[in-house]
Amino acid sequence: MDISGLLRATREAIIKPLVDPLGSRGDLNILPSEARKKIAEQAFSDQLKAESARNFELARDYKRSMEKWAQVIGHEFTKLAQIN
Repeated sequence: MDISGLLRATREAIIKPLVDPLGSRGDLNILPSEARKKIAEQAFSDQLKAESARNFELARDYKRSMEKWAQVIGHEFTKLAQIN
């Protein structure tokens, strides 16, 4: 799975209007611009962490990879992965 790609797509899409395909309601994204910006910033931060986690995986540094994934997914992740 390309989680960093999903986060990048989220970051890019949240800023743009989501136009009603039927054309009756205009922009379906009713979030204020400040909320959109905050979501985009968090998605970018998590995207960078996901890319870092993947690089650790590729380098076979699984402990650091799981620690980085936990920053993206949540710290319960490390408990599920049983990192020592």
